[in-house]
Amino acid sequence: MKNRVLFIESYEKCVILGILSGFSDWDCEFDGRRFFRRDDKFFKKYDLVVASNYASSISNLICCKCKAVGIKTLFFADGIYDLANSVRNPLLVRCNRVLYGFLPFDEFATISNVPLYCGSPSFRKYVPDRIIRCNSPMDSSKNEKKILITTANTAYFNDSERSRFIKLIKGIVFYLDQQEVYYSFRIFDESLLKEIAVGRHVSNVLIPSYEECLESYSHVITTPSSIVLTSIYHGKATAQLIYRSEPPSISTAWNIPSVEVFIESFRTFIDRDDYLMRFQAESIKELDELSKPRHVVQAVLSTLGTESEIKTSISDFRKSEVERIMESSLNFNIEFFVRKLFEKKRLSKLLLVLKKFLKQ
Repeated sequence: MKNRVLFIESYEKCVILGILSGFSDWDCEFDGRRFFRRDDKFFKKYDLVVASNYASSISNLICCKCKAVGIKTLFFADGIYDLANSVRNPLLVRCNRVLYGFLPFDEFATISNVPLYCGSPSFRKYVPDRIIRCNSPMDSSKNEKKILITTANTAYFNDSERSRFIKLIKGIVFYLDQQEVYYSFRIFDESLLKEIAVGRHVSNVLIPSYEECLESYSHVITTPSSIVLTSIYHGKATAQLIYRSEPPSISTAWNIPSVEVFIESFRTFIDRDDYLMRFQAESIKELDELSKPRHVVQAVLSTLGTESEIKTSISDFRKSEVERIMESSLNFNIEFFVRKLFEKKRLSKLLLVLKKFLKQ
């Protein structure tokens, strides 16, 4: 009999995150969010529940319910841990939350260390398929000198960060134009692109995937994000734009806090300085030791049915997630809605009777 697994996210989201490999022999079900009102015992029919969105209180609540009845939960982190995203992401800040502040999961699969957390999950180091799909690095030694300028999905968290970022990247682009260096953008934020590429006819390469896109470029300039890892893995000279106080999660040989620093280091960057390129490669050396999602699944499969315990209070965390759901503006009170419709219908009938009476 096949093991049953419930993915809290949709099938499409799981494909994008690249976490499905390894589940081919499982009886899989998706969109588990629709079950968040079910009682704890409902989840006993599953052998494993898989989550991937920590910002979702519904997802976390389901995992708490599974924990209460001894059903294994596995969380896949979709990228590297980023301190700025952890403490200043507006989605979490307005809820007074910290990314991974409490982990109600039995197993936690992550590409990087999580320094700030409570709970006691078993950590599994892995590389998401969406970050690196190729089995071996590209040969970048013979590439023409072509620069790809890109950003994280969320490049800034407030207006001041946005302003600093735009000023920095516009200065860099102006210098590249002066040096007649070929570059392209890969920026999905259209409002950002309009401010950066004013008066220039520069291509914005949005397809194919990032990894496939890299084949045409020798250099990458980007904001701190998981794509830094992909770029370094494939031997691209990679520069990170620095415009906030929190440190980036991955070390690159080129960190650019100002246009002046970029100009000073430009020659070593464009010529792919051997020593600095070796430093980059060494900074992600542990990547070769990390598993793919399918290996994580195999490891978790071997631990199904074993007892695990979160020593910190999961009941408090569960209560906070319930409160957050109930207080959310997206929480839809169907009883209130039905009552209002009923009252409105009765009122309209009363007005109709009154209208007829007045006509008499």
